Amino acid sequence: MHDLQEKLKKAGVPDNSYYIEKDGKRIGGHPCYEGCFIENKAGSWIVYNEERGHRYALGTFRTEEEAAAFFYRKMNGGR
Repeated sequence: MHDLQEKLKKAGVPDNSYYIEKDGKRIGGHPCYEGCFIENKAGSWIVYNEERGHRYALGTFRTEEEAAAFFYRKMNGGR
């Protein structure tokens, strides 16, 4: 997940538009009330979009690598 944070910074993705949660700890930007985030929950990696206090799951992944790749594409305009 640290690599994901570095890739997002290099791509110019603002820190306040996302956060990453791993083992109950937040990595990267800071928690925001609107934007995307990724977390490890019950052995799965879940990517969410949060808007106006509602979470919408965008994808659930078995591995950290799959979730990180999806999250990066989502936050970097699909690239």
